[in-house]
Amino acid sequence: MKTQKPNITVRRKSELIKKFHAIISHEAQPQMIKDEVKASYGVISMRDMTVAQLTEICDKLQNNKPAFDKEMNTWRRRVMAVLGEYCRLLRKDENADYIKAIAVRSSGGAKSFNSMTKQQLRTVYNAFLDENKVIKASFEVSNEEKYSLAMQN
Repeated sequence: MKTQKPNITVRRKSELIKKFHAIISHEAQPQMIKDEVKASYGVISMRDMTVAQLTEICDKLQNNKPAFDKEMNTWRRRVMAVLGEYCRLLRKDENADYIKAIAVRSSGGAKSFNSMTKQQLRTVYNAFLDENKVIKASFEVSNEEKYSLAMQN
């Protein structure tokens, strides 16, 4: 039995659909974006779109990507900074791999630091920002108690 190769249009369409999914995979709500695209073109499935439509969508999303990447890098730097402070407060190892591992474990499901969504980065950042405030406050209370005990002796 001979197998037929899919024609070039079908293959190109599959490549574009994969590219589309790769582009939106790092967004906070990829399913919502996918649904909006399908609704705007009046199709039920991405496979119902033409190669030209898929190319147009991928190009539009790709052109918006640099601004998104810049924002994501900003959030990554913020997470690294707040976790670096956390490690310093606890006198733990402060290398980048250790900090990234803490962030990934704290994210609740990311496979790697760079695959974390903006919402996950934001959540980790705010959680450790609050944690750092608590640690600093406890150090202040501890230092005040040490001072008052020293004054009593």
